[in-house]
Amino acid sequence: MLEPTDGGGSDGSSSDASHVDASHVDASQPDASPPPPIDGGACNNLVQKGSSIPLTAVATLPPPHATGGAVSPGTYVLTSATMYTGTGGQTGTMGNQALTLLFTAANQGFDIQGVSDTGTGNTASSVTATLPSPGMMALTPYCPTSGTPQSVSYSSTGGTLTFYVDGGTNISLVEVLTGIN
Repeated sequence: MLEPTDGGGSDGSSSDASHVDASHVDASQPDASPPPPIDGGACNNLVQKGSSIPLTAVATLPPPHATGGAVSPGTYVLTSATMYTGTGGQTGTMGNQALTLLFTAANQGFDIQGVSDTGTGNTASSVTATLPSPGMMALTPYCPTSGTPQSVSYSSTGGTLTFYVDGGTNISLVEVLTGIN
């Protein structure tokens, strides 16, 4: 998603920060302002397309950090979730989760509609995502309520998104999502 450049396109042309290529978002011109919500107030009507997968805890240090990359707008489903709990930490299955995310390009970021299920029924949410630096995504919730922005790091390669959520000292959640469209 983020590959900073000198501001020019790959063909030497200047890039227009107000335009987002529909094939992917390249934040060569990071925009600190969040993109506008697209749903008018209701969280969303996204249908859960992901299967329930286990959240697995492993007692090792967190994996290498994110590398960034271009993210194509579209629908992604959770295919793997691992909690790195550090040496001597918890191990085993910590429950199950299904997750579907719809990324829609908006300004120099995304509007992300989500639906998750941890076994108690589907919960819808909506956030805006901006791209403040290479490999980082700033998420600002706006539905069901507004919230404090959270930064997560990510990698994107070949239709796969990997999110690295820092949980504090030696604890990280790594979620892998695969594009389905």
